[in-house]
Amino acid sequence: MSDILNKNIVNKISFKELSEQSITSEQLLNWSAPIDLAERYEMNNHSSELFYNCSSPWFGSKCQYRFVYNSFLSFDEIVEASVNSRSGIVLNVSVTTCYRFLFDCNRGPWSLCLDWGQICNGKVDCMNGEDEQWCEILEMTTCADDEYRCHYGGQCIPMVFARDGYSTTDCLDGSDEVELRSSSLSLASIACGQVITFQCEERIN
Repeated sequence: MSDILNKNIVNKISFKELSEQSITSEQLLNWSAPIDLAERYEMNNHSSELFYNCSSPWFGSKCQYRFVYNSFLSFDEIVEASVNSRSGIVLNVSVTTCYRFLFDCNRGPWSLCLDWGQICNGKVDCMNGEDEQWCEILEMTTCADDEYRCHYGGQCIPMVFARDGYSTTDCLDGSDEVELRSSSLSLASIACGQVITFQCEERIN
């Protein structure tokens, strides 16, 4: 792990040590631990898996994310500020978390960090193209015969979920509803400025 990420971490504690201190999974969630980590701790709190205790304002499984807003705002205030700021933004700015694993990404005069959805999305955001390197490794994913393979990221979804309606996009890149998306794209872009939904927040294109 790089020095940059280590500075974001207060300490690392094993599940076993947490259990010996009678730490609950609810406390982990209060400390901004990812939900899946809290679930794993709940199921096996004597393992050697590590919990990364992040320094403020960092969060994530290894303290790799932070909101670009004031660190003293509550989560509710951050969500409200994020939604409210969209109405006044003309450019396509949607980055509210920072992806910290690209260390040489030069965006020129555009200083915002990259969001995870801007990695391997078919669009070069870093001047050196670093955000689109090694993507073929992700593309190697092989899906089962009864699954649909999403275009970016190698995600697989059950075939019955493909082409079942624009409002039920299941691939993060929306490729399972691509034909339906094109006719609804302008409407969706307007709606996504004011609405927090899976289709708006989790898409990668």
